[in-house]
Amino acid sequence: MRYIIILMAMWISHAFAQSDDAQPIETSKIFGGYAVFYNAFPSTTLLPAVAADYKIERGNDIAFINIAVRNQANGGDIAQPAIIAGTYSDLMQKRPLEFREIREQNAIYYIAQVRYSNRETLRFDVQVQPQLKAGETAPVG
Repeated sequence: MRYIIILMAMWISHAFAQSDDAQPIETSKIFGGYAVFYNAFPSTTLLPAVAADYKIERGNDIAFINIAVRNQANGGDIAQPAIIAGTYSDLMQKRPLEFREIREQNAIYYIAQVRYSNRETLRFDVQVQPQLKAGETAPVG
């Protein structure tokens, strides 16, 4: 099964600042026993040492999309490997998102780099498919 997360008209600005009257931004969706967490952040929020450890490029025009999948079936909360693919687009063109996996002790993150201009509106279309073991089935989202 494929799960599609569409992050509509996400404002990405240099500071990623929200106004005082901004509504909370949704950062996760539940699909059956899986929770998919997602966010975007400017690369400059990472400390230079952390960026270097993970070979992440920092810059004023670079942001990252971060996705994590957690298997929450049967009351658990376990990092779930997944196949992540997607695109992002502005008013003029669509570009692929190239995700790479980062594994830590109890977490798996999938990040993709995005270049942007100040206050540019971007649309993200992302497909998330948990990697299942033989005999397992994914829930219908």
